[in-house]
Amino acid sequence: MMIVKSSDFSTFISCFDLRVIAFLGALIMRLLVISDTHENVRVLDALQDVIGKLKPEVVIHCGDFISPIIIRRLLRLDVDIQGVFGNNDGDVDTISRLVKGSRILIESQPKEIEINGERALVLHGWKSVELTRRMVKSLALGGDYRYIFYGHTHNVELSIIKNRNYQVLQDGYSEDTSYKFKVDEFDSLVLNPGEASGILTGISTYASLEVTRDYVLVEIKRLEV
Repeated sequence: MMIVKSSDFSTFISCFDLRVIAFLGALIMRLLVISDTHENVRVLDALQDVIGKLKPEVVIHCGDFISPIIIRRLLRLDVDIQGVFGNNDGDVDTISRLVKGSRILIESQPKEIEINGERALVLHGWKSVELTRRMVKSLALGGDYRYIFYGHTHNVELSIIKNRNYQVLQDGYSEDTSYKFKVDEFDSLVLNPGEASGILTGISTYASLEVTRDYVLVEIKRLEV
């Protein structure tokens, strides 16, 4: 594993399906991971800039959109979004109606997808922070998923599991960070991008993944709102 501060990877070819994220001969695939936008419309303006620069094949949203107001703004981003409902999401019927037939697919947690032909799980969380982290850790140690993305805690976490050893690499946010892993360095990778809204910590964050056949690059950054 290498920890670096910056990267410059620009060539990629992608293929995205509403139900399955497929990596069909792609050199590089980019994903943007966010959570807990909590009706902060300024966040979506900042995310539009990030999406324009990153050009992700898909955005993964780990829940707590909150209301149709945010959904209407997300629809303007013109990007494929895979998401799950969070515990604070209201008016689910209206949200479901708004995204029907669009590039946004939101379901109840947990949501299974595929990344580069490998199983991934998208969650929000359950009840307390402690319960959420305990359940996520249990799922990761189970070995059924290569990637697990979750939210709810409003706190950044990046962990890898190798030979049933759960190693927390980052817990919380203090500065922008990047982690580059060879594909054989981990059995599972757990990522919580923190809160995009900044509603609890005062810091809006997001994460991006760059997935190839040889390595996975994870970047955790502050969102300038």
